[in-house]
Amino acid sequence: FIRKVALGLLAVMVLGGSVFWATRQAAVWQGVPGLNRLAKIGAMDSSVQTRLIALGSSWQAFKDRPLLGWGLENYKVAYNKHYNPEYARYEEAWFDRAHNKVAEVGVTQGLLGLLAYLAIFATLFYSLFKKRFFMDLDEVERDKKSDQAKKVEGENSKAGLGIGGILAAVLVAYFVQNLFLFDTPVSDFMFFSIMAFVVGMSGVVESETNKGVKKSIDLNMGRPFFFRRLILGLVVLMAIFTVFYSLYFYNYIPARQSWIYRRAADTGVGEKIVDDSPRFLEPYNFIQPTLRFQLLETSSKGNILRDPVFTPLVSLAIESMEEVVKREPDYEPRELIILAETYNEKGKDDPELLKKSEGYLRKALILSPRRQDIFYILAFTLAGQGRFEEAVGVAREAVALDSGVGKAHYNLGLELALAGQDHWDEAEKELGVALDINFVGNHFRGFTEEDYKNIVIIYKKMLEVYIPKRDEERVLRIVKRLKQVDLTFGEDMDIIADLVQKNQWDILIASLNSEGN
Repeated sequence: FIRKVALGLLAVMVLGGSVFWATRQAAVWQGVPGLNRLAKIGAMDSSVQTRLIALGSSWQAFKDRPLLGWGLENYKVAYNKHYNPEYARYEEAWFDRAHNKVAEVGVTQGLLGLLAYLAIFATLFYSLFKKRFFMDLDEVERDKKSDQAKKVEGENSKAGLGIGGILAAVLVAYFVQNLFLFDTPVSDFMFFSIMAFVVGMSGVVESETNKGVKKSIDLNMGRPFFFRRLILGLVVLMAIFTVFYSLYFYNYIPARQSWIYRRAADTGVGEKIVDDSPRFLEPYNFIQPTLRFQLLETSSKGNILRDPVFTPLVSLAIESMEEVVKREPDYEPRELIILAETYNEKGKDDPELLKKSEGYLRKALILSPRRQDIFYILAFTLAGQGRFEEAVGVAREAVALDSGVGKAHYNLGLELALAGQDHWDEAEKELGVALDINFVGNHFRGFTEEDYKNIVIIYKKMLEVYIPKRDEERVLRIVKRLKQVDLTFGEDMDIIADLVQKNQWDILIASLNSEGN
């Protein structure tokens, strides 16, 4: 009966899966949680492409240090160093994990670690399918059993085979899903539970098969051997001390710091956060980089950064993050970037701070030399110092990394526009390339709201210059682009285009002057 039910369920799963895959584009699946995402997966899906690109970066990182790897929890260091600029065609997210367990183990622990990881699965499969796991005793033992005992043993063997098959299927599913994801506490708990069950069952079976076998192993347990007991006692005390030390310093204190910070931050009162800061910023431990990053991220918002009331909070956030980059200078470029962005914002009132921002960004480029968004911020920083030609040069470097990234062309266009009217033709061209690349389907992707505003501002500034010059060709080009960027401009742009084509420039110039006044 169980076999028939199992076969029926398997047939339903295969048939249902086939129907779903054949009709995955149907609207009915788009509203089903879980299946709606699965229905969109394909070879050209952005999530698939980013994982393939990350896999290539992992391979390059593995080749760098093939034997021992980059070290535990250092995947992001290796990934940033070997970042593939093509990734920016789809998104600008940062990978802390490989989204592929095998790749991550290979990068962080090298070939030796990867072999050890794969050996775990090999050992589990060996334990599942070896003869003893199925309670199948050898022929000598079998001959001593009654027919009834042999029948029970046969049933036990079949049951063991079924359990082994189920566990094997679970392990295969777990291994396959780890080729696309990374471990979480839930998956770790399930995996270790299965390992414990397999090892425990193997031990029980071995114990059953060894009944009646006498082993003469003298462990000297009956002798009151003082030094042996002393050593054993010291080992137990050290183990207890290590457990409690780890629980206190590596679990309780970080959790308490996080709780204190979150409670203070939720108040939204700068003085409260500053007053509580000694309790959540000390002692320094593994949670501090993340906690201080969040503190600076919150404090570096424009309305807070420029408000004198929050000056103590902003200073505290900057100083705490600067301590992080001093302690861990070669680990995380995002910490350098957020400091640079904060100094860029403060540099609007004090241009000297832009030099500090530049220094942090150049250090970030050492850690991730092909990451385009670092080039973007550096170009902005240089432009803020009036070094427009250098800013344009940095923006060109970002485009050269991968010319298929629309955001890179946008930033080059922005820097060219800031560099002066002599560069406006090229700026217009680069912004056009950016719009063409990022226009997918019936909408734009890859642009923020701020990016749209900047494009509109640049185009409008160009119109203010080109209309008085009666430059028909340029005005019509820009009008067309403004309609593409924002449909709400459509009617106004059509009016401008109609007046230009009718050579009624005086009306346009008069309208422009009235708006200026």
